[in-house]
Amino acid sequence: MIPNKALEDAWGVIKAKKDAPNYRHASKSEQMAGKICGTCKAWDDSATEDPQTGYCEWYDFTCNRDHTCDAWAGRKK
Repeated sequence: MIPNKALEDAWGVIKAKKDAPNYRHASKSEQMAGKICGTCKAWDDSATEDPQTGYCEWYDFTCNRDHTCDAWAGRKK
């Protein structure tokens, strides 16, 4: 029997991308800490015309500036 994790990883390869882990609207505390898509190093705001949306370069989808996911990583200053 194939372990569930192995099946999930294989499905990620088949889809050619994985879904952003736990993508959601950022909580108030996440917003206050600046942990939102708009400040993530994967955020590309040049990919869309709407200032509230951007492109997630790590998970290959259009995301909302005020959302976040468990893979969020801040940019180096």
